[in-house]
Amino acid sequence: KETPSMPSFRKIFARYLQGYQRTAVFALTSRCNCKCLMCNMHRKVPEEISLEDALHVLDALAKNRFLVAYFTGGEPTLHPNVVDIVSYAEKLGLVATMTTNGTAGKSLLKNLKDAGLYLLSVSLDHWDPVVCEKIRNHRDIFAKQVETLRYLKEIRLRTYALAYLNPILIHD
Repeated sequence: KETPSMPSFRKIFARYLQGYQRTAVFALTSRCNCKCLMCNMHRKVPEEISLEDALHVLDALAKNRFLVAYFTGGEPTLHPNVVDIVSYAEKLGLVATMTTNGTAGKSLLKNLKDAGLYLLSVSLDHWDPVVCEKIRNHRDIFAKQVETLRYLKEIRLRTYALAYLNPILIHD
């Protein structure tokens, strides 16, 4: 069902048929609250795009017939203006999607949905909580991710779990 801040699949498909077929992978920040084995982001000096620059990028994407703005990072939910950025993308007709490590609070997740976030993927690395902590170097990460997935279902935000095919997962 379409709402003012949530386009329907039909509307998205219509834009696709009109030639809006590109996807932009848009890193909002390099900041992250995990220290994952498969990523060196936590070793870099944190950087993030300003709100003004992010809006200019989104304008350019819309002008050039992009369909999807796929927000990533670092951890994109750590960007101080992430809700404003998602809202602006949605106002431009872009399908706003995002991947998260699953540590954002419920109020931020609800604000992202209300801003027009169409889909949120949660990186879930393993079914064993101990292994998840080892991979992400973040205490209780598995419990936070499961709680995030449950909450997303509750607020009816399209979501899926995303698994990085790490050596531990492949072995198991």
